[in-house]
Amino acid sequence: MTAVAATQNKNADFILKSMVAGGIAGMCSKTAVAPLDRIKILFQAHNSLYSHLGVFSGIRAVIKHESLTALYKGNGAQMVRVFPYAATQFTAFEMYSQYKKVSVLTMDFMSL
Repeated sequence: MTAVAATQNKNADFILKSMVAGGIAGMCSKTAVAPLDRIKILFQAHNSLYSHLGVFSGIRAVIKHESLTALYKGNGAQMVRVFPYAATQFTAFEMYSQYKKVSVLTMDFMSL
């Protein structure tokens, strides 16, 4: 394997790992706040069953009247939307960070 092929393989591996890591991180963060998003939507829709409640009492009421899984309604569709967005954002950040690090090192070396 030539040095160029090894570098390209390393870059492709880095991009793939960054995309998967970013996508999974985005999914975890959105899943963690899914119950709060669900309550927010119920309040915004002026749902008569939940509109007079606060956040925590609203969560308790949803669990009581529906189930614990009702707090995660719509989370599957959210995951389909979030994975590519978070993957792209994280990968772009990582690539920019590496580029910046290399350019700073090059500038330091050139100034010597």
